Amino acid sequence: MSLEIEKRFVEIFDNQSKRFEKIQKENFEKIANQTTDLSMRIATFSDFLAKMEASLNESRLKERQKRQQMRLMATLFGEPLGLSDPAIVKDKQFGLSSGRGGDLPRLDYSTWQPALLEDPEPFVEVDFQKPFVVRGLLLRSEKGDHYANLCMIKDVKIEFYDLSSARKSYHEGKWLVGNSTIGQTQLVSLPYPFKGMGIRVFLRGSLFMKCSMEILGDQVNLGEELDLDTGIYKKRTVDNNRTSHMIQPSFLTGVRIRISFLTDESCKIRQFSFFANDKNNKSKLIATFKAPKMTNTWVTYAFPTVVSTWSVQVEPKIDFQIGSDVVVRVKYQFLGYYDKGYSETTEDSIKFATSQ
Repeated sequence: MSLEIEKRFVEIFDNQSKRFEKIQKENFEKIANQTTDLSMRIATFSDFLAKMEASLNESRLKERQKRQQMRLMATLFGEPLGLSDPAIVKDKQFGLSSGRGGDLPRLDYSTWQPALLEDPEPFVEVDFQKPFVVRGLLLRSEKGDHYANLCMIKDVKIEFYDLSSARKSYHEGKWLVGNSTIGQTQLVSLPYPFKGMGIRVFLRGSLFMKCSMEILGDQVNLGEELDLDTGIYKKRTVDNNRTSHMIQPSFLTGVRIRISFLTDESCKIRQFSFFANDKNNKSKLIATFKAPKMTNTWVTYAFPTVVSTWSVQVEPKIDFQIGSDVVVRVKYQFLGYYDKGYSETTEDSIKFATSQ
């Protein structure tokens, strides 16, 4: 009896041992499979991290190259003048020959598409409201809903408003090479720089051309802010509306103008003529500027030459309506350098600085 019990016990023990070995083997296999799967997941994740790092490095490299390119362009062609930043160049400073959707051609911000069927000579106009030296143009043809070649701007032509706000043709009205590809910003290098208060860029290309742009250049250095004075103008029947402004003896390089109406706006301001007393106390015309297009906004003008004076007279040309009681207030912020015993050498250096 005891032998049978022992035999039965051995049989049960063998069965339990085999079952344990089977379970252990299955568990080892599961662990091995999970380990393999985990290793594959780790390898996949490592590849993903490597690709992410490579992508980030590539982005950093492109950004670094872009900054280097912008620094190089700034050295050669000046700084961006602010078309791409609505905080610098306001929407109201743009003028478009036509357009769709109300968008403006601001590089890296928004695009503009002229309505070519109604606009055979499309252009973009920008009023800088201060004098700049323009040296180049960044232009990008944007891909629209058509083939790329149908969206290309192939040529540009430039007109500009000089320091007296008179519109002039640039480079004898010749067309300059525009873009050669779609979706990439390309530099339109100007044959020579020009000084201006504004620019008009004509575009020539395909039927569905769409673009954004930025202007490159430098602000004209007009020195310090000097005396601030105000002129009040209203309809007169006998004498003109010339006002006199006594200032500290100065070398004047320019003036900032701000127009406001004390009543209604039922008149048209056409231009401002500036006169200055010379060393012999004779009043001479020094500049005539077209009136700013916008009111309640400072607009800067540069005089053609540096003027040494202590007295300035301003004569605006204003078309008052018959029976009009309009009163116009104009603030003048004169610019330049106070005459603190400057020598002729200093005066020559001022002329050189403002001519750059």
